[in-house]
Amino acid sequence: MPGLLSRPDDPGLAEAPGQVNRAQELDAVDAAHVYAVVKASYDRLVQLGNVRSDPKALAAALADAAGQEVAARLHENVLLGQKYETLVQAHAVLRRQPNKLKLQLNQAELDKVAKQLREGTWQLYQYLQDRPDPMDIVALAALEQVTLRSRFQACLTELQASQGRLAPPTLMALVRMTSAPLLPVPSLTEAQAFARQATAAASPPAVPRLNLASTAEGAAAPSSGPMSEEYRAEGAGGRDRQGPGHAPAQPAGGQGVEVQPGTSSGGAGPGMEQGQVDTMVEREREANAAIKQLRMEWRDEHTRHEQQMAEASKALAGLAVEYRRRQARLASDADYCERQARAAEEAAAREEALRLAQLHTRASALKKQIEQERRVHEAATAFLKKQTNELTEQGLQWASKLENDLADKDRELDNIRHNHQQAQALLRDAEDRQGRELALKQHRDTSAKLQADLEQSSQAKHARQAAAATLIQAAWRGHALRSRLKNAKSGKPKKKK
Repeated sequence: MPGLLSRPDDPGLAEAPGQVNRAQELDAVDAAHVYAVVKASYDRLVQLGNVRSDPKALAAALADAAGQEVAARLHENVLLGQKYETLVQAHAVLRRQPNKLKLQLNQAELDKVAKQLREGTWQLYQYLQDRPDPMDIVALAALEQVTLRSRFQACLTELQASQGRLAPPTLMALVRMTSAPLLPVPSLTEAQAFARQATAAASPPAVPRLNLASTAEGAAAPSSGPMSEEYRAEGAGGRDRQGPGHAPAQPAGGQGVEVQPGTSSGGAGPGMEQGQVDTMVEREREANAAIKQLRMEWRDEHTRHEQQMAEASKALAGLAVEYRRRQARLASDADYCERQARAAEEAAAREEALRLAQLHTRASALKKQIEQERRVHEAATAFLKKQTNELTEQGLQWASKLENDLADKDRELDNIRHNHQQAQALLRDAEDRQGRELALKQHRDTSAKLQADLEQSSQAKHARQAAAATLIQAAWRGHALRSRLKNAKSGKPKKKK
C-alpha cells in the first residue's frame, strides 16, 4: 500500500491486472455521495496546506527529538560502561579470594554487560545511519501534500465532467492513496508526529452527509454547460423506467409518486377508476414541481461552486509560487544540513577512533594484569598444594597418636576402676568399724552420764541430809538451852529421869 512519501508514478497506484479500463456508471445517489466525500477531503487538505510552519523550525524540532534519542542511548551506553568497569575491578579483587563462586557470578555478569554494551553501540550506529535528514522529511511531506491535492482536484473535475461516470482506475488509486497510513516508514517517526499534530490543528468539523433526496437531481446533472434533453428526460421520467417494485426518490416536500406494480405513470388500464387516475396525475404534478425546485436549487449551488472554484484557483496559484520559493529555500537548507551532518559524522568518527585507542590501551593493561594474576594464581596453587600435603601427613600422625593415647587412657581407666573398687571395699569396712565404735562410744557416754547423774543425786541427797541434820541439831540445842535457862530461873533443877 503506498504511503505519503511514495512518488506519483508509484506502481502501487497502477491499474490492477485484469481490471477493465472503462467508465463505470453511478446512479445519482452514489455520485452525490462520492462527490460530497471527495469535496470534504479536498477542503480539509486545503486547510491543512494553509497551516504556516517554518521549515527550519520544524527541522530543528525534528533534529532536537533525534538528538534527545541519541543522548538517551549514549547515556545508557555510558552507564553500561561504568558498570563494566566496576565489574572488571571487582573481578580483579575476587580472583585473589579462595571462594570462586563469586568470581564465576562476576564473570557471567561481565559477559552479559559486555554483550549489552556491544548491542547498544551497534543499535546507536544503525539509528544514526538509517535516520533521514529532517529537511528531506519536510520537503517530501510538502511534495506529497501537493500531489495529493492535485489528485483530489482531478477526481473532482472528473466527477463534475463525467455526469456520474467515473473511471475505476482513477477512483481506486485515490481510495488507496487516502486510505494508506500517513507515514508508514518506521524510521520517519518525527514526520509522523508532525503530520498528526498538523492534521489535528487543521481538521475542520465533520462534514455532514448530504440530503440524497434533495441533491440526487443536481448530482446526476453535469457541473457546467446546459443539460442534454436526453438527460433531462431521464431525470424527469427515471421513476417510470425503474420497473415494478422500485419506489421513486422522495422530493424535497416529503411526497413522492407511488407506482403500483404492473402499472406506469403514462395512463390507466381499462379497469382503473377515474379517482385513482386523478390521484396519480396530482402526484405527477407535485413531483414535477419538486423537480423544478431542485433544479433551481442546483443552479444556485452550481453558481456558488463556480465562485468557490475561481477563488480556489487563485489560492492555488499563490500556493504554487510559495511552493517554488520554499523549494528553493529547502534546497539551500538541505545543502547546509548535509555539510553540518558530514562535519558531525567526521567529529564522531574522530571521537570513536580516540575511544577505540583508549580501549586498546586499556585492553593491553588488562592483559598484563591478567598475566600477573595468572602467575600469582599458579604460585598460590603450588603453595596450597604443598600445604595440603603437609597437613595430610600431620593429620595421619595425629590420628595415630590419638589411637595410642586412647589405648593408654583405656588402661589407666581400668586401673582407676580397680583401685576404686578396692577403695570402696576398704571404705565399707571402715564405715562398719566406725559404726561399731560409735555405738560403743555412745554406750560408754550414756553409762558415764548415768553414773554422773547418780553421783550428783547422791551428793545432793547427802547434802540435804546433812543440812537437815544440822537444822535438827540446832533446833535441839536451842531447845535444850531454852530448857536449861528456864530451869535455872526456877531454881530447882529438875531431876533426871
